[in-house]
Amino acid sequence: MSAAGKIYDKLSNNTYIIRGAVNTGILVWKNKALLIDCCDTISLEKLSELGVDTVDMILFTQHRRTHTAGAYQFAHKTPDF
Repeated sequence: MSAAGKIYDKLSNNTYIIRGAVNTGILVWKNKALLIDCCDTISLEKLSELGVDTVDMILFTQHRRTHTAGAYQFAHKTPDF
């Protein structure tokens, strides 16, 4: 966990990182997020701490299980995935 018990580190305005087996980058706009890689430790509950209630898109830097394992939980919630 990051300092002060936060699960994320703020890199700049609307840009965060959640550390895990693979770090997940998060760009936030209003209540939506673009994820950069999606480790299996990512959840909507964790993202809600940033005010996110919708994952709009996921960008994978590699097609390996460690970089994609968390995406399945979002696929059924977003018809365009």
